[in-house]
Amino acid sequence: MALFLFFSILLGILTHAVVHGFEQQANALSSGSCERACDILHSQFGDALHYPNNDPGFVLWDAKQNEVRYACRIEPESSADVAAVLSLLVNEWCRFGVKGGGHSRYPDDSNSVGGVTIDLNRLNTVELLNNSSRMRVGAGATGSQVYDALEPYGLAFVGPRTGTVGVGGFTLGGGTSAVTAEYGWALDNVFEYEVVLANATVVTVNEDQHPDLYFALRGGANNFGIVTYFQLRVFAQGPVLDLDRSYDPNVTDIFLKEAYDIFSVQDTNPQVGFESVFTYIPQQNRFLLRGTQRYAQPVRNPPVFERLNRIPFQSESGGIGTLASFARSNAPLGRSRYLFNTITHYPSPELSKRAFQILRQEVQSVANITGFSANLISYSIPARAISRMQERGGNALGINVKGHLILNNLSLAWAHAADDEQVRLFAARFLQRYQVAARELGLYHPFVYVNYADKGQDVFSSYGERNKRRLIEIQRSVDPMGVFTSKGLWRGFFKLL
Repeated sequence: MALFLFFSILLGILTHAVVHGFEQQANALSSGSCERACDILHSQFGDALHYPNNDPGFVLWDAKQNEVRYACRIEPESSADVAAVLSLLVNEWCRFGVKGGGHSRYPDDSNSVGGVTIDLNRLNTVELLNNSSRMRVGAGATGSQVYDALEPYGLAFVGPRTGTVGVGGFTLGGGTSAVTAEYGWALDNVFEYEVVLANATVVTVNEDQHPDLYFALRGGANNFGIVTYFQLRVFAQGPVLDLDRSYDPNVTDIFLKEAYDIFSVQDTNPQVGFESVFTYIPQQNRFLLRGTQRYAQPVRNPPVFERLNRIPFQSESGGIGTLASFARSNAPLGRSRYLFNTITHYPSPELSKRAFQILRQEVQSVANITGFSANLISYSIPARAISRMQERGGNALGINVKGHLILNNLSLAWAHAADDEQVRLFAARFLQRYQVAARELGLYHPFVYVNYADKGQDVFSSYGERNKRRLIEIQRSVDPMGVFTSKGLWRGFFKLL
């Protein structure tokens, strides 16, 4: 026993020394190591390797990421390619970022600061499996690419509302969708992952093979490896209703009452979806209410929206179409800077009304910023979706409540870097006051949705101490060198360690 204890202590000391050594290497990262890595990658991959001075077609959604100066960008075409790239980068101890759709909001998330950007855009295939009940999708595919591939077959999947969002990051973070009431979140519709681990091995991960890693990938984001392929649920889906209406804020009370009634209906009627948006229009220095009605059948006025439709509205857009058509976007990429933050709470029209009031008060501090816009987006996490989170061993999110929750996203945009700090402070004040109001009413829920979170929000603690501890243990087991940690090589997005 004493001998075993001695070797256990020795192993711990050696492990700490090795990890600490790697941390020192990462902190002392030199441009030379990445330049050398880029030269080697160019010799191996040829035209799939790009340098920033000659890469005009590479554009990301957020201007903050667009401004990043990377050493080079590589476009692998297979899991084997990704493994070869990762092996080299670890050997050279060169930092990197991984881009799927590129909708993250900070440098190093999907575009590496001074390192290698691994762009998965060529891993975008969609292959139907199991009599079209499942599909194999490359992690570099966007929502629109998948919707468009499935539409000719009358099929769909739990995908993003905006088609330029990448399937990879969307799914690994959770994946709320227009069809969530029926099918749950995207992470609960993944049957299998193909993952390149830190040691450059390619593994298949599902409920039976590497079940701990399967649990971790369902909400654990980019902390465990580079996911290259997903096996996802596919289902029959024809035309749907997607109708957006705008309202004057003087109808806020009745609008919120009807919105919350519809949120409750979603718990038992999976055909129904609804989102409310409180929008600031800077050109007119005023707010506008918007509501998006969703129904999974081509029905213009389903009874569930009857009372809502009695409220006078100012304008409308959308109507009957397909999930693919509503996801398409022609909005230019890379011109605006973005910030999200998020709060989850139990249902309450009164709390939402307070949030509107807080936003009205706080927005004056940023109203004159060039290109500024603000949207407070709210929708339900339906009870049916929460029940699906317990399937196949459960996911990592830790949500287990009766009834439903309300998920909110404060989405901000602006034009210039000089205003970054002012916008950040505004967003932080709004969130802090919203959280205080939720706690005062006894309605606060700790869950923080990683895909809407801002830097500084404690995502993984919000999953519960037990789940966070389990995620950390899994991370250490598959990545003992800390490649995917905050002191390792891919430091972007939200890190467990």
